[in-house]
Amino acid sequence: MSLDWGYPIGLLCVSVCVSVSVCEWVSPLPAVLYGEVKSPRYPQPYQTGVYEWNLTVPTGYRIQLTFTHLDIQPSENCSRDSLTITFGRESLRNLCGHLPGNHSISSPGNHLHVVFRTSEMSTGSHLGFNAFYVGSNCSDPAPLTNGEAKVTFDRNNQVVEYRCHKPFNLLHGTPVVHYTCSEDGKWRDHKHMDTRPECVPECGRPTVSLQRQRVFGGKKAPPRSVPWQVFLGGIGRGGAFVIQDQWLLTAAHNLVQSQIFCDAEDIKVYVGGNSLTEMQKKPHLKVQAVRVHPLYNNPDRQNFDHDIALIQLKQKVTFSPSVLPLCLPSTDDEYIPERIGMVSGFGLTEKQMLATDLRFVKLPLVDQKTCNDFVNNARSARPDDAIYRYTENMFCAGFPEGGKDSCTGDSGGAFAFKKDGRYWAAGIVSWGVGCGEPGYYGVYTRVSKYTDWINRIMDNQFTDCGDPKPLLNGGVKFLSITEKQYLSVIEYHCNEPYYASQGTHRVQYTCAADGVWRDRNNSDIIPACIPVCGRPVKNGTVSWQISVSVDGVKGAGAVIGDRWVLTAASNLLPKGAAITAQQVNLYIRKSALQATSLHVHPSYNKSDSLTAFNHDIALVKLKSPITFNADVMPLCLPTERSYSAGQRGLVSAFKSSSSGHHGVWLQLVDHVRCCTSDSSSRHAVPTNHTLCSKLPEGVKSLPSGDMGAALGVEEGGRFGVAGVLLRAVANQEGTYGVYTRVSPHHHWISSTMQQHFCDPPELPDLVEVVNSSIRYEHNSEIQLKCASKYYRLEGQETYTCAADGLWRSGTGHSRWPKCVPECGITDTLSHSSGRILGGRVARLRALPWHLLVREPHRASASLLSDRWALTAASVVDGYDDQNFTLYGGIVEGQDNKRVIMVSEKVVVHPGFQKGLSNDEHTSYDNDIALIKLSSRVRLSPALLPVCLPERAEGPALEGKMGTVSGFGAWEKGRMSRKLRYAAIGEYSQEKCQKTPDHSQLKQPMAFTRNMFCAGLDGSDTCQGDSGGALVQPMLGKGSHREPYRVKGIVSWGPACGSKTYYTKVQNYLDWIRETMEKEK
Repeated sequence: MSLDWGYPIGLLCVSVCVSVSVCEWVSPLPAVLYGEVKSPRYPQPYQTGVYEWNLTVPTGYRIQLTFTHLDIQPSENCSRDSLTITFGRESLRNLCGHLPGNHSISSPGNHLHVVFRTSEMSTGSHLGFNAFYVGSNCSDPAPLTNGEAKVTFDRNNQVVEYRCHKPFNLLHGTPVVHYTCSEDGKWRDHKHMDTRPECVPECGRPTVSLQRQRVFGGKKAPPRSVPWQVFLGGIGRGGAFVIQDQWLLTAAHNLVQSQIFCDAEDIKVYVGGNSLTEMQKKPHLKVQAVRVHPLYNNPDRQNFDHDIALIQLKQKVTFSPSVLPLCLPSTDDEYIPERIGMVSGFGLTEKQMLATDLRFVKLPLVDQKTCNDFVNNARSARPDDAIYRYTENMFCAGFPEGGKDSCTGDSGGAFAFKKDGRYWAAGIVSWGVGCGEPGYYGVYTRVSKYTDWINRIMDNQFTDCGDPKPLLNGGVKFLSITEKQYLSVIEYHCNEPYYASQGTHRVQYTCAADGVWRDRNNSDIIPACIPVCGRPVKNGTVSWQISVSVDGVKGAGAVIGDRWVLTAASNLLPKGAAITAQQVNLYIRKSALQATSLHVHPSYNKSDSLTAFNHDIALVKLKSPITFNADVMPLCLPTERSYSAGQRGLVSAFKSSSSGHHGVWLQLVDHVRCCTSDSSSRHAVPTNHTLCSKLPEGVKSLPSGDMGAALGVEEGGRFGVAGVLLRAVANQEGTYGVYTRVSPHHHWISSTMQQHFCDPPELPDLVEVVNSSIRYEHNSEIQLKCASKYYRLEGQETYTCAADGLWRSGTGHSRWPKCVPECGITDTLSHSSGRILGGRVARLRALPWHLLVREPHRASASLLSDRWALTAASVVDGYDDQNFTLYGGIVEGQDNKRVIMVSEKVVVHPGFQKGLSNDEHTSYDNDIALIKLSSRVRLSPALLPVCLPERAEGPALEGKMGTVSGFGAWEKGRMSRKLRYAAIGEYSQEKCQKTPDHSQLKQPMAFTRNMFCAGLDGSDTCQGDSGGALVQPMLGKGSHREPYRVKGIVSWGPACGSKTYYTKVQNYLDWIRETMEKEK
């Protein structure tokens, strides 16, 4: 059956009596929410008689009766002709004479009785009345501060006309704005917004003009002449000025002492007066928050740059002629030298006494060169005084001869220019040298430099850049007094002397308007800390030495980067066969390192013993970077030029000649001298790819574990790796060490380290790389996606091979994103009406989240993800530790294509009363449970999760329709073999609170804040539907922008077809998410 859902229609009943003794009844007029009532024959003169009208509108509405004209013969107490309006027994008005147009009368309820009586003594020249009525469910409009709200009538609805009193204007500049009464009982404007208009004053227009007075040595200002002036107490003595009804502007140094903010509760704000004595007799205004400019940095009171701050009040001030805001500067306002400005305050006077009456003075603006010169001259003339730095964010004002100035106690007050009859804030009293002394001027914060920052703060645009990205092997500190806010400043630095940044020593970043930390070039890429290689050794200590062993065969290597080790290729091929990275054991200072990949020079050929010296070099990449310190430092790669005989090198080998990590200094010799004297030897012959050094006295062979050790040669204060130790050879002249010469392999080493800068990504399940080919070089990018269209990527899509060899997202972290199921989406449209009880059958894929539970009894659940389902606790109570089966992807219970899911664990909400039978339950509070599935279910168009609701307060359905579904009883108590659904609406709290009595205990069932009830004219859930989802929007209305969300879980109810009680899911969002996360 098709059902209508909407507001009821108004009904007007009218009866007319044409004489005292004769009455004629007229048929009711068409039912409407508005209409017209007028005297008979109007606009012709009325006749003698008694006429009655009964006006009725739907319950919940009130009648607004508005007269456009009323002309009834006047008499004392309206004793002759009269129009009487009553509500029940209450007389609202008794009218006669004349009334102006648009005079309105409101009824307390949904009906009015109107009686028009005329006597035979009427003159016959009066026209009667004409009125319109409207049924309104809106309450009387709230009064408009500094304005008025007038209710009018536009023949079919109530209208409120808002106007402001002078000198106030509506916020959007129009002289009048109209709001109409909407169906939801709220007054709304033409944009359907219910926000009440505001009357705001014109800024910078005092109602009393100023004469030429002075602050330092001046006279007091007339009342209301500086209505923006604020006195600050409780934290010393200072000034401020009003710029909005909840915002004040002042100097930062009033609110910050030694970089510590004053407590907002200690600040006392006084406004609206010129006498400090009188102002302090009244309660002070309380402060909500203090917003100091991020770049204000004045720990020792020596730097007043960016001396500006905002104060937010707890309550808005009520504007009046005594309290008005000062205008902020616009982009075209100019600071012209010699232009006269006005400054005011309660500061020190020329008699060295603090003023108790507000004073002001008019001063000329001074050009910037003169201001700079005065500061420099003051610094020279007063070497013992603290003369502060003068910046482009300041200006100065005053007379060269002195005598007029702001002074101590005036700080934070306004320096105002006047333009087109309005004052605007050009500056803030900041600092000075003395007060009113010849040749010295007062210095002010230039407000125009900060207009954008001021407006962003007042508009609640509190940009939060978040914590700065961490810098590997470095650190970051805040240079600004505030952290993470718009214009806050940070500085990155590397951990010296072991790391250094490329380019500049330290790099600064500013919190930009888009919430991203950016450098001066607008880049958000943080600098990398590069290891400092080849630092000079102390006492012959070798800090780059690595122990390398493969299958028990020991060798050595050298650190050349935080993830790279250089060694001999023969160390990695001890038996000539290829090995894996897992077979390589690495140690540095007794700490184990893990290899992730091996890279042997492609031209190395161990099988040819005569050329085995050639290209005997290899690289090992580490899984994690090494952190360098005084004990562990890398060697530099050599230049491509050759090292020459006669140079000295340091090698950690020949343990009989060295101890611990101390190396041995050896001298390089020409490689020809390394040739063996045994011409029949089949050992490899040193070549141009090798280096030779004289070995220590008494060493005849290469000790075990030394193969692959690096020979470091110092050049320009840095040690570079010259060679990789291979073996010892002897001839008539002695014993020599043979090394692979590293410089010819420089290009291969650099390109290998670059090409394998990052490891192949180890991605989570279902996450895959979009790129057809992946490069692992520094700054290479990969794009990620989910392998299934039924999932979406939760996290960053783009990752870059960062300077530390890790794949990092745009925000700097190295965590991989995960694929989470798409929720609340269907690809099948359904009819928007229907019932479970005898209702509409669902199409396949229309409700893909619905799951059927057959045992222990017929019930329902909803798929929340590919591992979790949601149901009622009453469905699974007692089966926490038992496995049971759920069926999904079906609309018929016996469908052979159904997806079978088995529970692994059941989690019942801890607040649910467990272990009770249905006959024992008097409360189904917290009737909610989660089911963890034994394995990830394969999603498809017929099996997709439903979304959780968004966090909210108030009604679950928010006045809109939803859809409930189930396999429960639908006709004569029979269980449905097919999935059915119905569109239902949420009932009022009052109706829900009238719960049925418990069948045995004869007491009302409990109704709690965790429940709501719903239904619609017989559409209802029934036995077998428990645990199912009530979703929104209504079926057929969902989209990617508005997915289906589970708002309720079928819990309990009286007889089928009346109303059902649902668990309000929005109250359990934290529990659901925490449980699913904990049970991963």
